[in-house]
Amino acid sequence: MHSKELLLDYAIKTGKINMAELASMYDNMEKIEYLKKHYGKDFRLEQLKPGNDHRYFTRLPDKKQLRITDLNKFIDAIVKYYKGQELLEGGIQQVFREWLKYKETYDKITISTYNRYESDYTRFFTNNPYAEDLLKKPLDEIHEDEMEYFIRDSINHFKLNRKGWLKLKALISGIWLYGKKTKQTELYITEFLEVLSISSKALEQQEEKNEEQVFTDEEVVLVFTFIKQHKFSMVNEGIRLAFYAGLRCGELAALRWRDVSEDFRIIKIQSSEITYKDHEGKRHFEVVPHTKTKEGLRTITLPTEASLALKALYTDFGDNEFIFTNNDGCRIQGRVFSDKLDSICHQLGLVPRRLHKARKTVCSKLLDAHVDDRLILGQVGHTDRRTTEQYYHKDRRPQEEKCRIINAAINYG
Repeated sequence: MHSKELLLDYAIKTGKINMAELASMYDNMEKIEYLKKHYGKDFRLEQLKPGNDHRYFTRLPDKKQLRITDLNKFIDAIVKYYKGQELLEGGIQQVFREWLKYKETYDKITISTYNRYESDYTRFFTNNPYAEDLLKKPLDEIHEDEMEYFIRDSINHFKLNRKGWLKLKALISGIWLYGKKTKQTELYITEFLEVLSISSKALEQQEEKNEEQVFTDEEVVLVFTFIKQHKFSMVNEGIRLAFYAGLRCGELAALRWRDVSEDFRIIKIQSSEITYKDHEGKRHFEVVPHTKTKEGLRTITLPTEASLALKALYTDFGDNEFIFTNNDGCRIQGRVFSDKLDSICHQLGLVPRRLHKARKTVCSKLLDAHVDDRLILGQVGHTDRRTTEQYYHKDRRPQEEKCRIINAAINYG
């Protein structure tokens, strides 16, 4: 007999059936079984003792820490975790974990990519009310019509734009393709998503204003003037270089003096800063020997003014490993450059923009100047001109110039 049956049998035989007491006894026995799963088969309740801070502590298998003062709440939290794991066996969460482990082992994804998948899963599944029913089922019991309603409801619920939908789509594809590979589902997710065909009208349309995406020449002059009029700062010098070289934030933060040619006219982009959270939730900023994309490994030709500025910096700071360091010689993190540019914009009364908008500005200037495609792609680290055109080419002309051009073009004499 199972423990529940033994308990019921005992209660019947002794004539002491009290449903409230019986339910309580069974509940406690059930909890003990879950605690044994966590602590081991020899677990005894008296083993649970609070620490010096008067809180009970343990670490769950998913690395999450529990620190709770109330013993009953502490036990309930452990039981809730293991009950949840039972519900999810063979389900989306289990397959997601297996897929992520596979990606980490064989595709060698970075920690930041790993964290991004984790974050997307939490958003689109764990915290999504429309995923509740799906999460309770094994993968092979989730049918196409359920998937379609889940996707369409999620798009509406989160007001997803094209970028958001692509994130959800990538997550679904990864989970179900791995599930098909490991024979946990028969659904051909690639074919299903192609047939589903989400209309662009179903996605949130966000108007992209040019003044929020790039800087005009006049605005760049204002930023440079601001920098010159204030106390010397390596952060400001990094911002200036970004407006000349079109660097990504992480590339700027990872630049070393060894990446610069002897004549200061060329810099090689061969590393980048990544940011990620470890299993305990602590954020790290680390330089890795690769860039965001394969094409990001490139050689950039600098305009004369940027070359002279780098040469001047080398005179005083050439002994450091990294180009942009603080007073203690420590590398400046990428987010610091973005925060500072945003602050400068606020102080100048400009539309707030972060460092990536300087990169878009450089791309737009190169395209406006009709620079050769190969040179543009080499400078900015793109594979295809269409990427540069679609996402980085913005109208940078002031409103007065736009009026002048339109007036000249639409003139009926």
